[in-house]
Amino acid sequence: MMESVHTALEEFGWETDYFTSDDMPSTASPRFRRYAFPWFVRRYVREAFLRGAQYDVINVHEPAGSALVLGRGRLGAPPIVAMSHGVEQSYWELRLRRDMPNPGPVRIKERILSPLTRLWQSQLTLRRADHVLCLNEEDKAFLVTR
Repeated sequence: MMESVHTALEEFGWETDYFTSDDMPSTASPRFRRYAFPWFVRRYVREAFLRGAQYDVINVHEPAGSALVLGRGRLGAPPIVAMSHGVEQSYWELRLRRDMPNPGPVRIKERILSPLTRLWQSQLTLRRADHVLCLNEEDKAFLVTR
């Protein structure tokens, strides 16, 4: 998804840059890579800003934008566009209600860890981003009503 957006931007003459999980230092613990990723993205953007390569726009996936939306001034205050491939909070609520095909039970560990790790990151990004791109009307309606 991100690549298709960036390809379209490049066709209009914009320069794009990527930071993926493959770009994370190999020393990052595999167990905590998911939670450290937003901070590595922030560091990448900050280092670019300090080199004078300020971004015009940052397009970031919903949970990975949490560290970017905090203290944006230290990054050059770029507009941030959060892309959601399915709103994490909406999915979580469906899982808790078991309102989806073959949802499987939500274990107690997941009931504790998901809100403490993944969900707050997504919520913060979606609330503080300048724009949000959704893939469907259901996600848009969920975000607008929340």
